[in-house]
Amino acid sequence: MAATIDEALDILHRTGPDLVSGNSNHGPMVAEALCALGRPDAVLPWIAGYKSRFQDRPQTRNPLSPQGWQASLGDRSRSADWVACFDRELAAAPWQAVLQTWVPHLTPGLWAAATHGLLRTGHAVRSLAVRAKPNRLHELAEGLGHWAARYQVLPGRPSGRHTGSSPSKAVQYVARVHGPDFEAQGSIVQQVKGLDEQPEFAQAVDLVDTAGDLSWFISELTETCAGLYLANPKGFIAFVHTVTAPSALRLLAPYLTMPMPGSQPVTPGRRAPPSTPGTLPRRLQQQQTSRHPQRPPKP
Repeated sequence: MAATIDEALDILHRTGPDLVSGNSNHGPMVAEALCALGRPDAVLPWIAGYKSRFQDRPQTRNPLSPQGWQASLGDRSRSADWVACFDRELAAAPWQAVLQTWVPHLTPGLWAAATHGLLRTGHAVRSLAVRAKPNRLHELAEGLGHWAARYQVLPGRPSGRHTGSSPSKAVQYVARVHGPDFEAQGSIVQQVKGLDEQPEFAQAVDLVDTAGDLSWFISELTETCAGLYLANPKGFIAFVHTVTAPSALRLLAPYLTMPMPGSQPVTPGRRAPPSTPGTLPRRLQQQQTSRHPQRPPKP
């Protein structure tokens, strides 16, 4: 029996963002991908085989406050509060405007849940681009909420000098942290936390020049990472995310660069103009800290 993406989301939105293993719930992403590939008949059987891994939905605790929303970035216990926050945002503004407001400010923590916040957001956007419906809007809230609740900043800060190389050339200057026989232990997220103890990693961020055509850059980055995936069979799960994450960025990019009525365009990695007034959920306000983004602009 074939299922539409809306029928699949009705089922999957009864489940939590994480599986019993602690990994991210891939159900909504897989359902959307199967529908996009023309295989809606495979959705319900796949969910049936996956359902033993589901957890119940978390409960909301307290609405994000004007003084505390920034401190809640990366707080897994506030997962449901973040989703509720984005549900309110999406009820008050077009989904494209919500993306332009929030994505640039979630981008420093793009590694969230091993990039699954970005991935789930990208799948939701592709579905919304076909047709905006309530459960698809809620799926976008789930994706952005997962991103915010798992927000994780990697070491290093881009200088903005645009003096680096293409991804395929830059990767040649990135030293291995471990030898080729290294056996990974724990989740990808836990492994990456070890980079905080590798000072040379922080310098790698400036090896790549991000100026120029974004589509070309994403293609070059994806092809380079696909080569890393093929060259590292022991870490195939981690390396496959270096391919899927840039692909998700490609899905978001058109909506981050297109002008919205009454707003200035915002591109990934560039902060919004500080003079633009902020309108976070219920007019949330915040003070900038060293590792968190500035106040999002008004859509």
